[in-house]
Amino acid sequence: MDENDAARSGHRLRLGRMLFIAIVAAVVALALSESARSKLLDLLFGAEEQFEYTPAGPAGAPDNHEGAAAA
Repeated sequence: MDENDAARSGHRLRLGRMLFIAIVAAVVALALSESARSKLLDLLFGAEEQFEYTPAGPAGAPDNHEGAAAA
């Protein structure tokens, strides 16, 4: 019975060690890879919205809507 308990204990230690190594490897990969970090953040918080910026005209120039209303 003691040999069986020792085998189970050794199996648990190997499983725990493998889990620890996997977690450390994942943390290192996230720290070194910007694309992996970006994918993880997109997965957790949703993809970042892409905005299309269109600059406004000169400050003194009326917009099309304002010019049409004034005419």
